[in-house]
Amino acid sequence: MKIESPSNRIETPSQAPSAQDASGSILQNLIIVTVTALVVLVASNVALGQKTASKTGGMESKAMMAPPNLDQCSNGSPNNAPLACTGSQWQNGNLNSINSQWVEGQAVPYRLTLTGQTVGVPATYRLQWDTTISGKHAIDYLMSFDASATGDPCSGIATCVTSSVQTFDIPEDFRAKAGQDGIVGTADDIVQKPGVFSVYGGVMTSVSNYMLSGTYAGSSSTAIDVTIIPQQATVVIAWGGHIATRMDWGTANSAINLTGSPYHMRSLTGGNQDRSLSLDAIIFPGKITVIKEVFGAGGATSSESVFSYTATNFGTNGFALVDADLVGPDRKSKDIVLKTASTTVTIQELDTTGWTLSEVKCTSESGGLPITDNNSISGNTISIVLEEAEIVTCTSRSSQLGVLSANVSLAGLVSTPAGIGIRGATVTAFNTTTFETYVAKTNNFGFYKVEGLPAGDFYIVTVSHPRYYFPYSMQALTVDDVMEGLNFVSR
Repeated sequence: MKIESPSNRIETPSQAPSAQDASGSILQNLIIVTVTALVVLVASNVALGQKTASKTGGMESKAMMAPPNLDQCSNGSPNNAPLACTGSQWQNGNLNSINSQWVEGQAVPYRLTLTGQTVGVPATYRLQWDTTISGKHAIDYLMSFDASATGDPCSGIATCVTSSVQTFDIPEDFRAKAGQDGIVGTADDIVQKPGVFSVYGGVMTSVSNYMLSGTYAGSSSTAIDVTIIPQQATVVIAWGGHIATRMDWGTANSAINLTGSPYHMRSLTGGNQDRSLSLDAIIFPGKITVIKEVFGAGGATSSESVFSYTATNFGTNGFALVDADLVGPDRKSKDIVLKTASTTVTIQELDTTGWTLSEVKCTSESGGLPITDNNSISGNTISIVLEEAEIVTCTSRSSQLGVLSANVSLAGLVSTPAGIGIRGATVTAFNTTTFETYVAKTNNFGFYKVEGLPAGDFYIVTVSHPRYYFPYSMQALTVDDVMEGLNFVSR
């Protein structure tokens, strides 16, 4: 069909129209111009896949399409049981300690609602999240939306049907996998938990490579492009953002050392929509580790004996340890989520035939938050007032009955090269097992005797005197019985 435009029509004087013909000609020309414009517009839309040439966030957006809406899930205050991600729990506002209770290592659910989609026409959207703030890790990788919560991404969206879900595997982020040293294949590599994008009302056909802005050593964000083919006008995409852990990145390298709202997830296509998560909405578990050590016949450091424990607020009523010189069977570790300022954990070691409990020691350190060391030991019972992010390690040591009848002693002479005893020299024996220090002074003749040493332990013995120099002032040895003749000679 050929369409003539006014520029293709040339009127001669003999063909000049009357006034009535002129008005009809003007109307005809207007119709022709309008039809031509419509044909060009339709052809243009077909050629562009009904996309405009304008770009937002580096990607094409559909003409006449409403901006996407990014929601995140608030799962309720810490004083209550976690809520499912439904209804008003999907929200645009900041997640904080009033409306949320996410735990370090969990995945915060997000959903992106896309309206005004054209069925069958591919559309691409860019998602972005803050990976580090001043070198501290925030959201390190993506997971499934339901990895740590229950809920329905279709809740409150009329045309979204849960049964229509299609999934697409979330690719591994090799920058995250490399861990703190940035090198894949080393001891600090991170295991990215698998996950999927869930799509309702459409099919995801591809995702891009991860795009890092900035560096992990400073402040950085990571982005990924997702492409969908809509099967209806409204499409919902759901996923989760993994809260980086101290275990993966190191206590000093996690967001626990920041303030404010360091966790951010964004939708960049069609306008920047930023959803934030406050640090006070994250619960950082405390951790308790109980380690068993034995001292057996002949100084043996391993045994097949089973040592039993009872416990309260430890996630179990009881457990057993075996010190066979293997890391694993000799210890019990538990991450404890505290929804209050602190909780008291008690651990009691039961009597074991043929053994006597000789020592129990506990150490406490901060896992990133200020703590107060409120641990106590009474006999075979440990009482720990555990605080958020506190790391407590308790070691109990048992000796085999009949092996140690008494403590032993260490004696010797401190003298000059001529054999003259040095008075007032200080001899110190440091027990590397119990971390205890034993001290003795030499008498008028230069002799010393360090008493009360637990037999079978390894000691570092040193000598000092304000007036004498000892070229060999330190000796290291295991003391199994009474020992004499450990001498020191000055220069």
